[in-house]
Amino acid sequence: MADKRTHVRYSNKRGLASTDVGREETGETAPVIESSMTITRTEVGIVGAAPAGLLLAHLLAREGIGSVVLEDKTREHLENRVRAGVLEQGTVDLLTAAGPGERMKREGRVHQGIENRFDGQGHHIDFPTLMGGKAITVHGQQETGAKGMTLAVAHVRTLTEGLTAWYRRGDASLLAGYSARCLKRIWKAQRFSWWMTTMLHLHPGDTPFDRRRQIAELDHVTASRAAMTTLAENCVGLPFEAENG
Repeated sequence: MADKRTHVRYSNKRGLASTDVGREETGETAPVIESSMTITRTEVGIVGAAPAGLLLAHLLAREGIGSVVLEDKTREHLENRVRAGVLEQGTVDLLTAAGPGERMKREGRVHQGIENRFDGQGHHIDFPTLMGGKAITVHGQQETGAKGMTLAVAHVRTLTEGLTAWYRRGDASLLAGYSARCLKRIWKAQRFSWWMTTMLHLHPGDTPFDRRRQIAELDHVTASRAAMTTLAENCVGLPFEAENG
């Protein structure tokens, strides 16, 4: 019989420490596993207790699916390592709906837009106005446009849907299409990151022609509502439905 609880097992100097999710509030932890080996029957094994792994375990638990999370770093290391950066609206909404979003709301900073400065002038792009109230939340490290965390959360969402369909209905179609759906979103994020980098950064070897082209691109993005909307949409996060498009 598979264990429906979620177990998180962290490394420590003596071996492997095991914690049941749900016991954490009381501070109770299971005994340290040293030289002996135990066998736990579960439904899903998750390697890595970083934010994505823990979120997957949390979402699966809400669906009644048990899991074991294995991590070779200590719990202290993981809890003190700064993660994330810019969280897209979809990531914020998912964390809020799933429950673990209180600290994010308390410590994160909501950014309503960005300002591009060139030729001695500032040009503000307002996300809520262009995207129906959506914004981004800066949490953790420096304020960058990195998509790693938000991509991981999107993939967790997709994987949770697939695993839920499998364990509830025996339907493997979503799991079979998992890689294709995730790669489509990854390549869209890569395209946007490449575009922003080439537009906003100076590069060794650029010619005067390249610099004038860069200024023209910035001028277009800040003068055209359609171009501003495209930038804002990619910053606050493409809709999850776009994975199927």
